[in-house]
Amino acid sequence: MTQENLLKNRKKREDGQSSTMFTLPSGLAKLPDSVLKLHSFLSELSFSDGVCGTFLPHTKEYITSPNCKYTPSPPMGSMRDLYHRSNAHYGDDDPVCWPQPFNPNYPWYSAITRNPTNFTSLADDIMWLDLRDSDLTYTVEGEKRKEGVVKKELTNELESQIAPLKRRTLAWHQTNRDELKLRFVKEHMDTINLCLTHLKTVSASIRVQQLALTELQRGLLSVQALLDYTDLESRSITSDAPLSFKGNKMGAFV
Repeated sequence: MTQENLLKNRKKREDGQSSTMFTLPSGLAKLPDSVLKLHSFLSELSFSDGVCGTFLPHTKEYITSPNCKYTPSPPMGSMRDLYHRSNAHYGDDDPVCWPQPFNPNYPWYSAITRNPTNFTSLADDIMWLDLRDSDLTYTVEGEKRKEGVVKKELTNELESQIAPLKRRTLAWHQTNRDELKLRFVKEHMDTINLCLTHLKTVSASIRVQQLALTELQRGLLSVQALLDYTDLESRSITSDAPLSFKGNKMGAFV
């Protein structure tokens, strides 16, 4: 369905006003200002608002999106087989590859930057690069074992993107005391450092290096998402500017 169809078929209440699927619980004083402000925005929407919409026949649910022109298949069910695919990612269960059901404990996963559609440089591509044999440098003995380190061109680009993230996290630490967020950032930054060292110095098979790179990519994109989400949450409280949807963010199934 197109945006025009959705708006045309927007459900109305008996008083002629647009219906809403968003209701606030009792005890408003307990809700953060960002949620209250978001509700004032969402209360203007109905189930039929969005850029696109789709019906899920197996769950009898209707999904719309405010910023995507298509609806990816949602990863449904609590019992799912989680395993690395050929590209070392987790397929549609991987939060850096696919929108996930919204988790209120980790809301920033919805702010992960999506894979760009058009790459113009290595800098654009490095966080979504699928490592290949040609991306490794081999010694004579390593070539016999098919084990090598990642080329310096790639690790240099990784370092150039990790460095500003480290500076950003240091500044972020000065104003944030949330233990869950602090632990999340520390664990992922430790993973980033460990995987970068592995890629640069440890001679290993292409599969092992793929796994190291995807863990580094996942860590960087996840920390970046947390910082972006925290910044947006802060601005939504302190600024009177209208909220807007970010077209390059992963989003989530809510």
